Amino acid sequence: MDDATIQAIQRQVTHDAATARQLVAEGATVTTPSSWRLPLLGENTQDFGPTPYYFEPALTYLGTYYRHFHTGTRHRCPVGYARSRAGQWHGRFSGTMAMAPEVVVIAHDSGIVSMYAHLDNHVFPVPVKAGDTVQTGDRIGNVGLTG
Repeated sequence: MDDATIQAIQRQVTHDAATARQLVAEGATVTTPSSWRLPLLGENTQDFGPTPYYFEPALTYLGTYYRHFHTGTRHRCPVGYARSRAGQWHGRFSGTMAMAPEVVVIAHDSGIVSMYAHLDNHVFPVPVKAGDTVQTGDRIGNVGLTG
């Protein structure tokens, strides 16, 4: 990693720690990292952060400008369906967004918000709609071929 990336990560850690302290002071519950799991297993093919891929847009992240920056993580998985492994959650958005054909945004009871993108919407409709309450193991959507 270059110095700018390391500095950006250090600023993010400092910011996250301050935010966590403020949330706890306001009565938020604390969850451990082990309470979060990926919805399915697959090979990690692209991390969050600066990237050499030209198709990722430019972004200023924590005061540092990057020519190309990926704002998520990308996993190669068999075509099929995804399952939630993160406890009870609530659907907040389901539909099409720019640069990601079909997405589902969910709010977990632990306070985490996650987005699942590049889902298939041609063979099977996405089963999650805004306002749905879904439990661990319920289907979020079908893994697509667009990501």
